[in-house]
Amino acid sequence: MKPITEVYCGSKGLGKVEIVIIVLLLLPFFFVLMLLLVKFGVTVYEYRTTFIFENRGTTAIDVNLGDDVKEFVVPDIPGWQKLDKLTVYLNGKDITDICVTAEYDGGSLIKTPSYRLKPGESVNITVIQRILVYWAESGFTINRKMLTLSSLYSGEYSDFLTKYASTNLNGFWSRESSIYSWKSVVELAEDLETNVNSTVEYIHMVAKWVDENIAYDRETLKIKCPAETLYERKGACGDRAALVTTLLRLKEIPSFLCLSIVYEKNFSMNISSSSLLLYYRNAALHIFSMACKERTCVPVDTTVKMSYGRSPYVDGAGINISDKVIILAIIKDKDPNDYLTITLPSSSTVLIISKTLQRNEVLRENLLIFLTAIILFMALVLVYIREEK
Repeated sequence: MKPITEVYCGSKGLGKVEIVIIVLLLLPFFFVLMLLLVKFGVTVYEYRTTFIFENRGTTAIDVNLGDDVKEFVVPDIPGWQKLDKLTVYLNGKDITDICVTAEYDGGSLIKTPSYRLKPGESVNITVIQRILVYWAESGFTINRKMLTLSSLYSGEYSDFLTKYASTNLNGFWSRESSIYSWKSVVELAEDLETNVNSTVEYIHMVAKWVDENIAYDRETLKIKCPAETLYERKGACGDRAALVTTLLRLKEIPSFLCLSIVYEKNFSMNISSSSLLLYYRNAALHIFSMACKERTCVPVDTTVKMSYGRSPYVDGAGINISDKVIILAIIKDKDPNDYLTITLPSSSTVLIISKTLQRNEVLRENLLIFLTAIILFMALVLVYIREEK
């Protein structure tokens, strides 16, 4: 009896030629996806602030947005963010055309016409800002230019930032009391300068010292002057940033503060009193410093940071490594508390403010996943072809 021979009638699989053809066909899609990633390398945010004024008195009052009730216009900053659209509504009616913007130290305020409220009346003023933030999540970036410590000695700069550089130490910056002394801040700057050989080293030394010696205290309701923060050895981001900026200015390094907002999904915070109710949704206020030399500025952030590059406080600063940080205004010479102060038109006025930051996912996330899959497939093909040789 002859042995039975097994015969397999399946496919022999793709040959090398067929695989190469497939790869070549996929290459155009690969390059198209790369172009789309660059084009859509932004995160789109809608920053909505609603102001509801109520007149609970017995006489008419005038209300508006301006110097007393502030809403800042998000600035365009090359490499970081861009204001795409600004719209202002009064009780649902678009009044953008009759509103103006006015400079405020280092920021721009929205000013609306005044509206008279009779007793018992209320008005709703809503400001919606559509913001494009260049993608830089986790340090990987296509559009955003990384501003590092080494940039201090390069020819790269941002005219927008450098025009706000200041060495002012008057008022808030050098304030003291019978308890805390300005002299202690001056002495600290001198001590930190002792063991450094350059501006870059001093910036890093200041940030490192503040981060390690000023305990983070999120409960602070106002921004303390630098001497007070140093005395208490604790403070929130604004307190720590103000101390950093002051230590830089003491050594003639121009610096300023950036009032910003950070996207935090599902985060909420409520601040209330008898006449003011303030709500934050998906957003948290944040302040960090900016250090300048000649025509270049770099962020210095001791709070929102990652261990990235030469200095976690600069290379890893939140604005450099995350598209979740949006700069609202620049604090140049004024008391930082002036930016946060709200003055009501009368004691009978009740103001409800609701701030919501909505992150709109764009095409880039799905494109990146698809692009990664193509790259992996092509890599596997190359490995297969090499093994077949």
